[in-house]
Amino acid sequence: MKKEIKKTKLKPRKKAEVKRDQYTVVLEDVRRQFGVMKEGFSGMHRRFDKLDKKVDNNHKEFLEFRNEMTDFKSEMTDFKSEMTDFKSETNGNFKAVFEYLSKIDDEIQSIELDIADLKNTLKNKADLDRITQIEKEIVIIKRELVYCRKQ
Repeated sequence: MKKEIKKTKLKPRKKAEVKRDQYTVVLEDVRRQFGVMKEGFSGMHRRFDKLDKKVDNNHKEFLEFRNEMTDFKSEMTDFKSEMTDFKSETNGNFKAVFEYLSKIDDEIQSIELDIADLKNTLKNKADLDRITQIEKEIVIIKRELVYCRKQ
């Protein structure tokens, strides 16, 4: 048994209907393309939203960094001022120490001269003491000599 395929006869269509069908196909294609464009724009919109959030976050981070740098600059200015004051104070201290050491050096030189003078004086005094002792011995010798002559 063979199946019979029914053939349907197509009715001839009018030219206006054919044109209308063609316009319908074109409009449906345009509508489909607009849908595709709409989906593309929606995707781009989501991407722009993400990008906008990233830019906002980066901008906030930049503003925070700029504020930190401003604070750092202020702290460095204060530190520079403190270091300048410290340098001046240190230089003043070095001058004071230098003057103090110079005075000590002058005193040491004066003491050294005094010691040399004392040594000389003591040496002379030792010589005087010895001369005095010798004079006493001479007196004793003279007495003995006088006593020996008398005898």
